[in-house]
Amino acid sequence: MKRKSISPLGLDPKGVGPRIIGFAMPFIIAGIVLRVCWPAYTFIPIFDKSYLRIIGLVLLIIGSVAWLTAMNQFAIGFSKGVLIANGIFGISRNPIYVSWALFILPGLFLLLNNYWFFLAAIFMFIAIFLFLKDEERVMLETFGREFELYSQKV
Repeated sequence: MKRKSISPLGLDPKGVGPRIIGFAMPFIIAGIVLRVCWPAYTFIPIFDKSYLRIIGLVLLIIGSVAWLTAMNQFAIGFSKGVLIANGIFGISRNPIYVSWALFILPGLFLLLNNYWFFLAAIFMFIAIFLFLKDEERVMLETFGREFELYSQKV
């Protein structure tokens, strides 16, 4: 059975995303549920500082802008079947994942003082390192030398 995709090249737009999100999602859900039901299990007193909340908000804004920019670039480039190597993809080969793991989840941790979001970020980084090789292998098979040169540069 052929996979459904929007790429003219037959690529799956989800890539390894579901596996990466699957690693982090239990911590995100736990953080939300515990914050609602038992807030004391999410709170770290030394992180209850207004300046950390401001830093968290800044990280959240930066991450959200990066994520939205990456998603927009991805939607346009992927539907055309081209390797996206400019814009935010010229800074990171995986800005969709990185924006969550480096900015959004740590930002939520600081903004809400909920360490479960920090744990989610750690597990998301672990998942990125575990699963990204599969996605990059597919990219190399699909785009060949073009991806090889891109991955050496970015």
